[in-house]
Amino acid sequence: MPAVVFFLPVVGVVFAVAILAFKAEQKRRAELLNFALSKGWMFSPGDPLGLTNRWDGTPFGRGHARQVSNVVRGKERGRDLVSFDYRYTESDTDSNGRRSSRTYRYHVTAVHLPAFLPTIEVSAENVLTRMGGALGMQDIELESEDFNRRYRVRSDNTKFACDVLTPRTMEYLLRGPATAWRTEGTDVLCWDTGRSSPLDILRHVAMLTGIVDGIPAFVWKDHGHDPGLPQTGGGTS
Repeated sequence: MPAVVFFLPVVGVVFAVAILAFKAEQKRRAELLNFALSKGWMFSPGDPLGLTNRWDGTPFGRGHARQVSNVVRGKERGRDLVSFDYRYTESDTDSNGRRSSRTYRYHVTAVHLPAFLPTIEVSAENVLTRMGGALGMQDIELESEDFNRRYRVRSDNTKFACDVLTPRTMEYLLRGPATAWRTEGTDVLCWDTGRSSPLDILRHVAMLTGIVDGIPAFVWKDHGHDPGLPQTGGGTS
């Protein structure tokens, strides 16, 4: 009987925590919906675009139970964009046979590019970036020592990385938070740990827009796009 008396309050606490978490998530979704509507964008609680397996690099392609949720999509300055929550779970079994799991959560934003570009990944040096060798890219040192101290640059195309990371773009990135980003195919995307919010979405979109705006015209022309011509939609949204 004492065990039952102890168990019931524990169940009550767990249930109460679950209810509070559910209400908080519903409130956040309402905020994201209202934000999207205010921008003339769209919101979906699920994954209508099949984004879970769209990209290969960090933080995708790891663990199991991968899920995309709270998708916001629209256009900014004529470019298609999408922002969403992404999570996956990794499980392990210790020497005693005990199984444990950990879920990782990210806020991801992607902006569609007018041409297919080589891959370059820029991120702050930490445990996650040291694990990021799945793409098989090499580290690149740039002329700015301040930038090299703060960021890790990886690409198989050194010339492309140096062309994209102009002095002006490096200075621009040094002024903001060290958010990881990558060009992959016809998208440029960035990610932070945690869940998305309207302010985070605006910050992500502003950063990615600044990066794309800073790519020199000759880089676009080298990859089949004339920046003097009107852009067309498609891609992420």
